[in-house]
Amino acid sequence: MKKILIIKHGALGDLVQAEGAIRDICNHHQHDHVSLLTEPLYGQLFVNHPGIDQIVTDTRQPRWHLLYLARLMMKLRRAHYDCVIDLQNSSRTVLYYNLLRPVQWFGRATLGYLVSFQEIFASANIPMHHLDRPQWGWLQSPVKAILAQAKITTPFILLLPGASANHPEKRWPYYAELARRLQNRGHCVAWAPGPDERSMIDAFPATCLLDGERVLSISQLASLAAHTQLIVGNDSGPTHLLSYCGTRGVVIFQRSDYAENARIKDRYQVACASDLSTISVEDILANIDAVQETVVS
Repeated sequence: MKKILIIKHGALGDLVQAEGAIRDICNHHQHDHVSLLTEPLYGQLFVNHPGIDQIVTDTRQPRWHLLYLARLMMKLRRAHYDCVIDLQNSSRTVLYYNLLRPVQWFGRATLGYLVSFQEIFASANIPMHHLDRPQWGWLQSPVKAILAQAKITTPFILLLPGASANHPEKRWPYYAELARRLQNRGHCVAWAPGPDERSMIDAFPATCLLDGERVLSISQLASLAAHTQLIVGNDSGPTHLLSYCGTRGVVIFQRSDYAENARIKDRYQVACASDLSTISVEDILANIDAVQETVVS
């Protein structure tokens, strides 16, 4: 039995997209021991993945934190991995390769440039079956109590107005008005705030989904999929995650190339503009109508 290490640190949206690649690696090495090196938050996300045997966490401390780096390298060396598949392809993981070699390594460090997953798989002779088709149905957490607390008993429209605090330009500014318009149409509307949206909870005109006083975990968000009528969200990790959980919806992008790279158009209606304030509530309602017509047909 070989020991395989996959490296994929983040961010959330990137990890959501990478699940297909990780699944292909696990299937190819189904008789081997497969570990995933990732950040602690995403380690919790993948701990129940059907193909991952072990999670190894890396908090990605600054490189001048030499004691942390030495301890991490010692931990990885002691594991005696036979093969490392680097899906992160960063300057940090190139450093890891230089500190760990000799080891069989597939990724930027050995191929000499910023490589695609397809190039990594070709060099490692790994068949590509799920690379473009991540599957997140295995990620489940109980949500009945959350829905009961919110007094939601029917399929609802879930709004995801958040985005990374580092990218405020990805936040469409008219979710509150959209919520009111949808409620006027007779829809049950709920929203799930992230850590950066807590200040909006009291003012936002839709049912707020929380786990007690806490924002929902990533697995809880994924588990809402079966209860939703459709999703409306920004270009964010939670939106992409739910798009791979059998949902339909509308996603709002700032850049068309990001929409193309995300391969989301076969599942969601896409609204896109470099200035998100130019996308009107009427535009999103038209997209919602298109989703609902597709579902009916």
